[in-house]
Amino acid sequence: MGQAVTAAVQADPTLDLVARFDRPEAEGQGLVTADEALAAAAVVIDFTTPAASAALAQRAGQRGVALVIGATGATDDQRAAIASAATQIPIVFAGNYSLGLNMLMGLVAQAARALPAETYDIEIFEAHHRHKVDAPSGTALMLGEAAAKGRGVSLSQVARRARDGITGERPVNEIGFSVLRGGGIVGEH
Repeated sequence: MGQAVTAAVQADPTLDLVARFDRPEAEGQGLVTADEALAAAAVVIDFTTPAASAALAQRAGQRGVALVIGATGATDDQRAAIASAATQIPIVFAGNYSLGLNMLMGLVAQAARALPAETYDIEIFEAHHRHKVDAPSGTALMLGEAAAKGRGVSLSQVARRARDGITGERPVNEIGFSVLRGGGIVGEH
């Protein structure tokens, strides 16, 4: 994603790429430290991990640098840290910036609202390549949040992330997640 963002910024004559940084072990490849990047930038675009994003949000807040975050799988504590920093600086935080997916989230919420839970079950199936480190994916969780919002429930209260053995009947309002990891699947939801 960093390469794609770099190419997009360099292709736009109204934007300046002032620094690129990554994990500390990646420094020395035309990259700078996070502190050097924060000192040079007005806006930082971050597609790393939730833990790194939460820490970066705090540092960016202290320096007054706006932040765009594209990490997925943040915990409640990490989201709270990012929300706290957002009281100091502008932050745009989404697990997926695809226009199509964001439109789909609205449609999922509408469908979940319109179709009664007593009759219609919600199951989110997603498949990705074998190297993906989080499951369910951030995109799958975003779809689950949209479905829960449509049903007027909290996803944390109704999510079922795994089934194994004799699990009993499926509860009304349950939102299930089925995950496949294998091969070179780019990502299907």
